[in-house]
Amino acid sequence: MMGVLLTAIGTFITSIVTSLFQGMSKKALVLAFLGAYALLVAGFVLLFNGLMADLMNWYQPTGFVAAGLSLVPSNANQCITAIGTAYLMRWAFLWKVKTAKAWLSS
Repeated sequence: MMGVLLTAIGTFITSIVTSLFQGMSKKALVLAFLGAYALLVAGFVLLFNGLMADLMNWYQPTGFVAAGLSLVPSNANQCITAIGTAYLMRWAFLWKVKTAKAWLSS
């Protein structure tokens, strides 16, 4: 019963996505995909920042945990955001290079 329901939902979502992207050009499709990927990275960074802030406010570390956390720089969230952005830019660049190679070879 559950498998039939999941199959029906998957078919419905697939038909919606297919109808949305059917009239789009390759360039618009790539831009939509990059935008979705950027939103996922931004969501992950915001989630991580929120979890770190909640953890630091909820748990008051003592002893060795406090000593270990004192080694974490105060701008750790900004560093993680910069690393995530760099990975996104690297991925977008490699995607562009691979797309250009595939377009030139065809």
